Amino acid sequence: MPEQEMKQGLKLAGVAGLVVLLLATAMVVFPAI
Repeated sequence: MPEQEMKQGLKLAGVAGLVVLLLATAMVVFPAI
């Protein structure tokens, strides 16, 4: 696998992880409001 592709994959995985984290936080926080 080319290095550039790997870096792009890591970036996508990082963004996906952030989105999941934000969604989980929202699910915990919004019912409390």
